[in-house]
Amino acid sequence: GTDAALGMALGHVVLTEHYVRHKTPYFQDYARRYTDMPMLVRLVKKDGLWVAERQIRASDLPDNLGATNNPEWKTVAIDETNNQLVLPNGSIGTRWGEKGKWNLEEKALSGEKTKLRLSLIGHPQQEVVSVGFPYFGNIPHEHFVHTSHGDIIPRDIPVIRLTDSKGEEMLVATVYDLFLANYGVDQGISKLNVALDYDDDVPYTPAWQEKVTGIPRAQVIQLAREFSETAAL
Repeated sequence: GTDAALGMALGHVVLTEHYVRHKTPYFQDYARRYTDMPMLVRLVKKDGLWVAERQIRASDLPDNLGATNNPEWKTVAIDETNNQLVLPNGSIGTRWGEKGKWNLEEKALSGEKTKLRLSLIGHPQQEVVSVGFPYFGNIPHEHFVHTSHGDIIPRDIPVIRLTDSKGEEMLVATVYDLFLANYGVDQGISKLNVALDYDDDVPYTPAWQEKVTGIPRAQVIQLAREFSETAAL
């Protein structure tokens, strides 16, 4: 509905201005420490297009990536300082059987300090593939305005290849890169279905929401900036 359209447009502005145009420390630190944005997600082919499947776990990787306790429940990220795979503290797999690990300290289960990588842009093994994102705002509804965008919106994102526990290759992306791509935020790697500015009619820009909600885009941009700039103080 219209509330969701407004919310998505607000998110588009915040992500663009505090994660891409400027790397606002407060937002960057929060995303690394308290969200799943650094976690790796496996991509699979469906109808000729890559799609996000699920977050990978220690059990998906050779030797469980060193995990001996609940590897099926431990998520995987990349340490930005050395580009090595790590098992961060705090996943549900650390809830039982490992005292002192079920927390959000910036540490790997090995005890080493980490700085989790949000984006795979700039990773030594980075590739770019087109990933399909479902779009439901084009479904006619008697109470809400719909748009003419396609059912599936392909967007290019950075990925890397890993070898899984079966010796097979898999493509992975971070939640962060998938998240920004879904919002249509331009990270500078491709112009495929991303917004070059807030006036582009791309889901989920301020201009896009204006057609759905009737709220002038300038007001949405201002509101998003006031909320986010206050949070960053």
